[in-house]
Amino acid sequence: MSPTSPTGLGWADLRRAENDPRPPGPLVVSVAFALLLAWVAVGSLFELRRAVLVVGVLVIACVSAWWLTVPAAIGLGVMAFLFMDGFVQNAMGQLAWDGTRDLLLLLACLVLPAMSAELGFEILNERERRRSVQTLGRAAEGDMDG
Repeated sequence: MSPTSPTGLGWADLRRAENDPRPPGPLVVSVAFALLLAWVAVGSLFELRRAVLVVGVLVIACVSAWWLTVPAAIGLGVMAFLFMDGFVQNAMGQLAWDGTRDLLLLLACLVLPAMSAELGFEILNERERRRSVQTLGRAAEGDMDG
């Protein structure tokens, strides 16, 4: 009997497939949180420029999002924005809205990790598809030889 509902929703899947080789999402988000905290601490300690800190936060969010689903990557992007707003632009985690600049940062923090997650998912699926095609090709060659 075939299922009547679709087996996958694509990018909007909240859960991963059982055979997904990526590490668990909560682990990825926890490591990303620790890296973000360490990055802003190092930036504060060495008094790095604000632009360098912003780029570092975006890089950490995008690289971490590679192993997440898109909805989880958007959540990670919100967390990255809060780090930027509270620790990079302001002091001691104090949040403030600065208009257009914060809107652009928020959009970058949402879009870039989501794109990274989608790209990671598509590359993973393409690799799996190629492996299955190669396996089927080898099986077909074995049937012809035998």
